[in-house]
Amino acid sequence: MIINASDYASPSLLLLGRKLQKGKWGNAGTRQPRKYIDIITAFDIETSTKYTTNIADGKTGYYSAMYVCQFAINNRVILCRTWYELRMLWDRLISQLHLSDNTVLLTWVHNLDYETSYIKHRFEIDRWSYFCKSRTKPIKYLANKHIYLHDSYSISNSSLAKLADMYKCDHHKMTGDINHDVIRNSSTPLTDDKELGYICNDVLILTDFAQVMYDTFLQPEGYIPDTSTQILRK
Repeated sequence: MIINASDYASPSLLLLGRKLQKGKWGNAGTRQPRKYIDIITAFDIETSTKYTTNIADGKTGYYSAMYVCQFAINNRVILCRTWYELRMLWDRLISQLHLSDNTVLLTWVHNLDYETSYIKHRFEIDRWSYFCKSRTKPIKYLANKHIYLHDSYSISNSSLAKLADMYKCDHHKMTGDINHDVIRNSSTPLTDDKELGYICNDVLILTDFAQVMYDTFLQPEGYIPDTSTQILRK
């Protein structure tokens, strides 16, 4: 199911039957108990890039902008065309789920460092929860106070297409169905079924992966691995 954020005012209706699941949050030195809402969510953004050439010195540059972002909730995909729509969606989820200081919404992102390059300019990032390989390579952190973004690449060390194969996901990466050379913005119509399928599958793969993480680690052990090494140790 695909839902436009501007047409959908009650995301909590997708979450009926939820419960609270105990989990752990933070690195080994600063672990604090946290509760994860028992729903599966994933996030991704699609951007359009325009390359430019300075007529004075001939140097090339570029600028990039998000034209759609996808937030999947329990295998339903909500499309946000602007950062304002995403903020309103997250704020509604936080309010309707009654998220508090010790309750977070675990959301999977593939290559979190890319999304972070946009998110850091538009949402509050909790620096105490920022766990990373390096300053520009985050593994997980809290955004907007309660949205707990976690990188799936740090666990799979592979492309999204390979991740889908490794974890036997129901959805698979679509290729060749979107022309990245076309310049798009938030007003560009998204009506082509192949293009929408490409966009939505990117987060539906992650909800399949998230279900594996939930069934294997979070539900039985109250634990979310951060890296592939931690999975091997288990």
